[in-house]
Amino acid sequence: MAPRETPAAAPTKRGRPPSAALAVVAGIFASRVFGLVRERVLAHFLGAGEAAGAYRAATRIPNVLQNLFGEGALSASFIPVYARLLAEGREKEAKELAGTVLGLLAGVVTLLTAALILCARPIVRSLTAGFTPEIQELTVSYVIIILPGIAFLVLAAWCLGVLNSHRRFFTSYAAPVAMNLAVILALVGFGWAAQGDQHELGKIACYGTVAGALLQLLVQVPLALRLVGREGLRFLPSAAPVRRVLKSFAPALMSRGVVQISAYLDQWLAGFLGPSVLAATGYAQNLYMLPFSLISTAITATELPEMSRSLAGDHETTREALRKRLAAGLARVGFFMTPAIVAFVLLGDVAIALLYQTGRFTAEDVPLVNAVLSALALGLGATSRTRLLSSAFWALEDTRTPLNFAVLRILLATATGYAVVQWARERFGFSVMEATFGFTLASSCGAWIEFGLSTRALRARIGAFGQPWRDLAKPWVAALVAGGLAWGLAVAMAALGPIVRGVSVLGVFGAVYLGLTTALRVPTASEVLGRFRK
Repeated sequence: MAPRETPAAAPTKRGRPPSAALAVVAGIFASRVFGLVRERVLAHFLGAGEAAGAYRAATRIPNVLQNLFGEGALSASFIPVYARLLAEGREKEAKELAGTVLGLLAGVVTLLTAALILCARPIVRSLTAGFTPEIQELTVSYVIIILPGIAFLVLAAWCLGVLNSHRRFFTSYAAPVAMNLAVILALVGFGWAAQGDQHELGKIACYGTVAGALLQLLVQVPLALRLVGREGLRFLPSAAPVRRVLKSFAPALMSRGVVQISAYLDQWLAGFLGPSVLAATGYAQNLYMLPFSLISTAITATELPEMSRSLAGDHETTREALRKRLAAGLARVGFFMTPAIVAFVLLGDVAIALLYQTGRFTAEDVPLVNAVLSALALGLGATSRTRLLSSAFWALEDTRTPLNFAVLRILLATATGYAVVQWARERFGFSVMEATFGFTLASSCGAWIEFGLSTRALRARIGAFGQPWRDLAKPWVAALVAGGLAWGLAVAMAALGPIVRGVSVLGVFGAVYLGLTTALRVPTASEVLGRFRK
């Protein structure tokens, strides 16, 4: 019997609805815009001081667990099996798989949340060695408030897996708007009651985070449950598809665990340099994640289910389809990430002042955040491309290879970062800003090593893929020329306010880059202009 699909999942001639990537971009764009507003509100009320550092440390734990159990391991193990069952017309098995995974996740996360609440104090102390005992206790109180939201975030990630497999992208990627709105409204609505007490303002932000996690789940769960149906909500842990998911889940969990251990280690290293460095790292990472989420996440979110579906055929035919998807995806990633890298390195201070310079966040806080952002930007190209390559491995139901490379990257980056913070800083008299730049740069260098190893391993599996060097160079030429012109304009407008200066400089940079790439006949530039015309 020929495979069939549900009407909602019916592919087009190109393999997916033309609006799929656009839906992801639209959803992520909405969530990121509100995320930047949230960051500006946090900067206004908390600045970059002790309370801001404690809040960043406290929110890191639920974020790590969401990525670990939810969007990371779940995407790697659940979506390929679930999407392939749908492509083969085995809808009943697919729905039963979804219901069983939901039950397993709910049980594991409930137990884990309770354990973490009991162990909150030693965990915080181990991750914030540079904090004073008073700030450590403040961080513990923040963590205990936030931890119950973990279950909501992980279950929301299950909804994302179901919705993505059915090509319902917008809802799942726009859902974080609810989280951002909750934090914004909590601070704006109740911040006055704290009367300027930074510690109380931090608690208000924590309560807003928990409320936002619940709202993020409630936005998605009705549609996800409707797609799975009542008959799918069955607990069948011994079913063959469930065993396939669990077989991939363990290595995927370890792989994402290594990545999240890296986040903990970065926080640990930043903790040696004080809460201000930890706060600055959080602000920089949120700005860095804007292009990463809009582009890399959008591309990999739409490609992972499609790669999985395409592998349900002849071996050589499916490998050729996978190579074409990777080449096209890497080209799109390069087109958008190249100007982001140049802008963060040359114009990072302009963007930071535009987004954050308000209230307690002053011009004196910009350089430290800029040091972190510049170092992160140097690894952005590798991190975004590796994300796409990992999706290809996951589609092949190989979660062990990305794990091996991630372990190596973390070991190299952590060892180098520790040497900078603990040895080189004292030996060479590095300032706090130089040490911060150094350990962040070590992480970026590790990302390029991981990308090189992943590319080599995947080519050995499916054959050569990618772009000619000439096509790779065109976006760089355009971005460097645009960056040079925008940097000169930034210097000339130094006396103006951060909003006028930032909008003008970044607007010129974007317009010049798009114009030059169009003139150089970069295919993605023509696609972007075509969408604007429509």
